[in-house]
Amino acid sequence: VTIYTSGDIRKYGFRTIGDLLKTVMGFYVSYDRIYQYLGTRGFNLQDDLNDRFLMLVDGHKINDYYFGQAYIGTDALLDLDLIDKIEIIRGPGSSLYGNNAFLGIINIITRNGRDISGAELSGSVASFQTYSEIGTYGKNFDNGLDIVFSASGYKSRGQNLFFKEFDTPESNNGIAGNGDSDRNRRYFSKIKFNDFTLESAYVSRTRGMPAAPYNDVFNNPDNKGTDTRSFVELKYDKALSETWLVMGRAYYDYYNNAAIFIHPNRDIEKYLATSKLYGSEIKLVNTSIDRNKLIFGVEYDSEDRVTSDSYTYEGSQNSDNRYYNGAVYAQDEFRISDNLLLNAGLRYDYYKSLHSTLNPRISLIYKPSENTNIKLIYGTAFRAPSEYETIYGFGKLTPETITMYELVVERHFREFTATFSTFVYKVEKIIEWVPDAVNPAILDAINEDTAHAKGFEFEISRKLIGSIDGSFSYTYQDNKDSDTRSILTNSPRHLAKLNLTMPVSKDKIFVSADTQFTSSRKTLQGNYAEGYFMSNLTLYSRNIVKGLEASASIYNIFNKKYSDPGLAENVQDLIEQDGRNFRVKLTYRF
Repeated sequence: VTIYTSGDIRKYGFRTIGDLLKTVMGFYVSYDRIYQYLGTRGFNLQDDLNDRFLMLVDGHKINDYYFGQAYIGTDALLDLDLIDKIEIIRGPGSSLYGNNAFLGIINIITRNGRDISGAELSGSVASFQTYSEIGTYGKNFDNGLDIVFSASGYKSRGQNLFFKEFDTPESNNGIAGNGDSDRNRRYFSKIKFNDFTLESAYVSRTRGMPAAPYNDVFNNPDNKGTDTRSFVELKYDKALSETWLVMGRAYYDYYNNAAIFIHPNRDIEKYLATSKLYGSEIKLVNTSIDRNKLIFGVEYDSEDRVTSDSYTYEGSQNSDNRYYNGAVYAQDEFRISDNLLLNAGLRYDYYKSLHSTLNPRISLIYKPSENTNIKLIYGTAFRAPSEYETIYGFGKLTPETITMYELVVERHFREFTATFSTFVYKVEKIIEWVPDAVNPAILDAINEDTAHAKGFEFEISRKLIGSIDGSFSYTYQDNKDSDTRSILTNSPRHLAKLNLTMPVSKDKIFVSADTQFTSSRKTLQGNYAEGYFMSNLTLYSRNIVKGLEASASIYNIFNKKYSDPGLAENVQDLIEQDGRNFRVKLTYRF
């Protein structure tokens, strides 16, 4: 597990969850000028839509229920100002969390009213005519009531981007002068009283499509898509006795995707996808048996309406489906001796009324000394076909599966912590998008390949208040198609990260820098995106003027030119990323 706090977010000047994840050991992010895509341990196939990671907000699953996507860019459900901490958990997690907990879990814990104790106003200005603002109020009352309310907005005109694939007079000489726009609006509330918590969140993000995917007309500002995501949840969490805890939740989730694609000959395609979900969960924790901590849980949800409509001049295609999903799970944390712990979990899912799957996870944790931990971990996980893949799939799709083995050694020194892990995993029934056999312009989703991977990770970190802190990590990963033995696309063999924070003036002024190295990656056309170093720098201050926080960040400070592999729907084999850019942010607390 890697943990980032709200202080880390402010000091490093992270703008999105994707910015943060780029600095985490073993993780890397790709960008197609619409969405940010997350990979780890060498697995980030194009078009996977982040559906192999499960994202939680205060325990609530927020992957959308149509694409299965976890959003980590400006389309993310929460503004970073609302985050108390983020926990990044590596490896399969379906034994407790079910679908999408395939490669890892990103657990976001939000701030409470007592953390805010008043009002906050924040605004920023950045490159590419980018502006944002957020207002938050939080308070903890004497009767135990704790409230948080927040609303924010973001707007960016974007850049004039050059794509050599469209370098003709008819396509504005390859310059996309219109279409890189990005804007969102967000709302969040959390009300806690006694054992009850009522929480809700909303985001709507509209993004241009400057790279002209899906054979769109280039440099047309009407090519754009809007993602809207919201949820409301009521949770009950109570200690029934010294040995029994109960948690129950009921929730409603909504997702809508609306996109317009302008095709040649003025053929306009309008795409609309909507999902609505009602769900509930009950979890019990028991510690009455000596040396054991038992967890039992039941989940049930109903995707009340999942619709998809696509309209063109040539006709329309639509679907309307309803699904019922259920799961039961159990886990036991058994302390065999004072220095040996066994953690074993098992979950059964009956998913989308089509698939059933059983997933275990077992960890043996040995503590030979006070400062050393050795962990042996085995786990499996599944990713069910999304509704999007099911509609456009070729034949009946089945869930992807992963089996992973891992050895972890942690050693705590006086001022440092060192972690080493080595892993082996196998992914089967990989769902991929391939050209249709009859019409190659159309992509079909199929269960096609199996992949094997092996590698290791090493990190040394230091966390000392009032002193220099940070981390250095290196990851080696070897991922190959099991049949062809060829390297997987978008899979760097080497990753390295360096994060440093240094106080300049008595815990009031900090300078922070982060640098990432990503080695070359294979593209869909069999070429390679060159490896690169990329560095960011942030100057952060607090309470020089009472209640005022200020930060100034320069991203890609050396103006490194680098590209990410394009997706199957792109004409471009490589998509160039942002050069040097900046952001200045001010926050005032009343």
